[in-house]
Amino acid sequence: MIFSAGCFSKNMMVRMADGTDKPIGEVRPGDFVKAYNCEHNKDNEELVNSEVRFSSAGLYQTEPKYEKYTFSNGTVIEIVNRDRLYNVEENKMKWTDEWAIGEHALTYDGQEVALVSHETIHEEIEFHVFANDYYNYYINGLLAGQKSARYPFFPSRGFGTSSITKN
Repeated sequence: MIFSAGCFSKNMMVRMADGTDKPIGEVRPGDFVKAYNCEHNKDNEELVNSEVRFSSAGLYQTEPKYEKYTFSNGTVIEIVNRDRLYNVEENKMKWTDEWAIGEHALTYDGQEVALVSHETIHEEIEFHVFANDYYNYYINGLLAGQKSARYPFFPSRGFGTSSITKN
């Protein structure tokens, strides 16, 4: 099994299997998060419940700076070092430090939101990591993950919201 891990500030919220959002620092092994089954369902979107296999919950980790990404719907993502978000234009997960202003991320409800700013913040931040078994997850409502393969189930820059509400 290959895992997906995120390295986000403690303020970031993860979409859980029951549809609620939980601070990343409270996500624990055995919890389930919403993810896409992109390995087993190449032609259709399939929202699944993905088990968390590792979590840094309870550990105090800090870094002296972080990257702050702001999107057109007001969503803010705070990342320590680097991580990937789903990039609509390239139809794949893309390292955030390689994004250009104006490129689009994908929200939980299927909306495309543009990156409007990126800045490096030089202040200490607490961060947490977790890993799940479907390569991806939603962080502050945006699709994120470590799998670098393309996502064939998003063939036309977006998709119907009916598939997103599956349990």
